[in-house]
Amino acid sequence: MVGVILVLGSSTGGIISHFFGTHIPFVLNGVTFLLSAIILLRIIIPVPKKQKTTQLQMGNGISLKQMFKYTALASFFIIAITMPLANGIDNVLMSIYALDVFGMGDLGVGFIYASLGLGFIVSSFFF
Repeated sequence: MVGVILVLGSSTGGIISHFFGTHIPFVLNGVTFLLSAIILLRIIIPVPKKQKTTQLQMGNGISLKQMFKYTALASFFIIAITMPLANGIDNVLMSIYALDVFGMGDLGVGFIYASLGLGFIVSSFFF
């Protein structure tokens, strides 16, 4: 799903930016977030019974102390904290490649991210 979104969204955003300027995709992105918020407001979430807690707990009642007791959970936690840093560096580099190395402007940024999405799609068939 991430690959399809990257292919369709990035290529469409790049084409719209190229022909109409960067302000149009920015506004369209904001409108889609607003529509998502309106859809999410309609969801009714059942309220669970209150339970007494004595430790700082996460999600399904797992405390931080318990989480670091298990290697897999601790690894997942560390990856979840550090992955945004790696993704930020990756995103900056991809934009630099599209803008400065290939000199294709907004259209290049859209197509390079669409290529990333295509890679996600193709790679899912091999694992």
